Amino acid sequence: MCLKIWNYQFIYFRDIILNRKYKDTFFAALFNDPQYAFEVYHELHPEDTDIDVTDIELITLRNMFTIDYYNDACILAKKRMIVLTEHQSAINENMPMRMLLYISEEYKRLFADNKRLLHSRNLVKVPVPEFYIIYTGEKEWRDSMHLSNSFYRYTNSLELIVNVISSPSQGGIIGEFINFTKEITLLIKQTGDKIGSIKKVIEKYKNDAYRISNFLRKREDVADMINEGITLAEAFEIEKENVRQEGRQEGRQEGRQEGRQEGKQEGRILTLWELGFSLDDCILKTGETEEFIKGILARNGITI
Repeated sequence: MCLKIWNYQFIYFRDIILNRKYKDTFFAALFNDPQYAFEVYHELHPEDTDIDVTDIELITLRNMFTIDYYNDACILAKKRMIVLTEHQSAINENMPMRMLLYISEEYKRLFADNKRLLHSRNLVKVPVPEFYIIYTGEKEWRDSMHLSNSFYRYTNSLELIVNVISSPSQGGIIGEFINFTKEITLLIKQTGDKIGSIKKVIEKYKNDAYRISNFLRKREDVADMINEGITLAEAFEIEKENVRQEGRQEGRQEGRQEGRQEGKQEGRILTLWELGFSLDDCILKTGETEEFIKGILARNGITI
């Protein structure tokens, strides 16, 4: 079923669960596990040697964006709020704005029980925000994205930086996740067998040599989560391409129609002129402007 509203198309797939309140993606399930969330924090902040898994608090982000494909996790630790999201294909340029709305909602929730704090004369401190995209796509991407690029002109009044992680670091959980995801993608391309490729890579990473081995062994639904994630991502890419093709087709159609219409007007203007009608008469009979009619005449070697 497809609904078309204001030329944007939203697809509803019977067999794909879009609401992650009921069905997690692999990324969200992995990094919302306290142990792996702790490893993410430690990888991003190795200087914090006195932190352990009990210092990790996982926050459920309110999903205000249901028309595109994103995975999210939010980690609160050491007075830092780390927002993670995954992109498997081209990164959406609006991610900094989306992160701004996310973090605004989280700060709003912090003051929900005591709104008077913001009216206090004393400075109220909040967790330091950090934003990361874990990018597992094939195309190269820059290392960071800036909210200031969203504004009509540059301003330093409001800035938010999203860091893009695409290169695996040595021995880290993030790098292992990137390698795991890319190996699945590559194997699917080589064999054409999506389910078989997913299961084969999962079996490889169940080895104790890998950090995610325990997670893969205890979660029997990992293959399903990955398959659904890939299927959903593919579906959105197909739909985006359909929208682009429709736009190009509509543009060509409109162009042909406009061209035919303009051709008819040109022939009509030339006929009127050859019959001896004045410029004012041509304007009156065709409804075109003086500039337009003069342009048609000039294009046909007639000067006034």
